[in-house]
Amino acid sequence: MLAVALGRRDAEESVTAIAKHLGVGRSTLYRTLAAYGEAAATTDAPRITDHRVVPPDNRR
Repeated sequence: MLAVALGRRDAEESVTAIAKHLGVGRSTLYRTLAAYGEAAATTDAPRITDHRVVPPDNRR
């Protein structure tokens, strides 16, 4: 679900439309995206890009 949300967000779809498509609330999606962004910025954990998990050493 996160990969779908990130892909749609990267395609500049609104959070409202993404949340509706996924069947979750907007606030849930906002919190999830914020937590993902914070974790990706502060850790060496793999991140999701283009619907794939990319190891830290291959990040763009």
